[in-house]
Amino acid sequence: MGLGFTLVRSVALPILTVFAVPILAKEISPKGDRAVTVRADPDSHSRPVGTLNPGDHATVCGAERQWWEVSLSDGTDGFVSKRSTEVVPDSGRSGGGGGDGSAGASQTGEGWNAFAGYPTCRRPDCQFEVLEKHEFAIGYSETHRDPLWVAYHLFPMNPENHDPRPGKFTVDEDTTAQVGQQCYRLAKGKTNPFDKGHNAPNSAIDGRYGQTAQLDTFKMSNVCPQAACLNEGAWQGFEKIESEDYGQRFQRTWTITGPVFDSNPDTMNCGVQVPNAFYKSGEYVCHDREAHRGRDRARLLPQAFRGG
Repeated sequence: MGLGFTLVRSVALPILTVFAVPILAKEISPKGDRAVTVRADPDSHSRPVGTLNPGDHATVCGAERQWWEVSLSDGTDGFVSKRSTEVVPDSGRSGGGGGDGSAGASQTGEGWNAFAGYPTCRRPDCQFEVLEKHEFAIGYSETHRDPLWVAYHLFPMNPENHDPRPGKFTVDEDTTAQVGQQCYRLAKGKTNPFDKGHNAPNSAIDGRYGQTAQLDTFKMSNVCPQAACLNEGAWQGFEKIESEDYGQRFQRTWTITGPVFDSNPDTMNCGVQVPNAFYKSGEYVCHDREAHRGRDRARLLPQAFRGG
């Protein structure tokens, strides 16, 4: 079973469709000089509906386990095997749609940080700016004053790097919102039920990329208001599994994570909106270079906003 876990309230599932799961807007072509059969369903026994010839390109519309869902230039829609295709490196994007994650990708940007591309908006009211940090990326919403998604890529490191944990979070100068730590402070005598919850995890990023990348995880663009009991409990557990289990056991691991908002979210100081749940979704590549898409799902109860 592949790495893939999603933490959401069941009622929040429609919200997640605002973002395309990160397998869109790619072009692929057959590997080598052999044509690839396009099939009606993601099954090698399903009926052929077309052929993707060497040199031809198909647009990726989605994915199903070991299959790309594609649209051919003649309008034919179907499925092709990931094993038999590769991302077109000159398609104007950064590649990295399959295999071991290195095809068409350097150690930065979309092809490195995400298994098959960054999320995109499907609704007119969904807007974010992609912030490329040191070895991870943020889809930041100036409206929510939170990240909508954060994408990062882990791999085995022996031994892992360990730098001291920074003592404070800093303003991200790449944002217009300029959220600072003071936005999480309440009036004297009131207790804030929310931590500054990391999306790209401090330890996992520092362990593989070093202190410069670690400091980027402490920018306020990478955090959301997160209930302390979640941040210091289940969420910390997920981060530990990602870094010390999946991140060390598999050749490459990609995660996209972020918050889920109600239609009318509560706000903290400075207009920072409070999520009612969080999600994580991931892919991994085994050492035999076979890619898997995980289907595991765990529920997360909503956060209760009790701030003043």
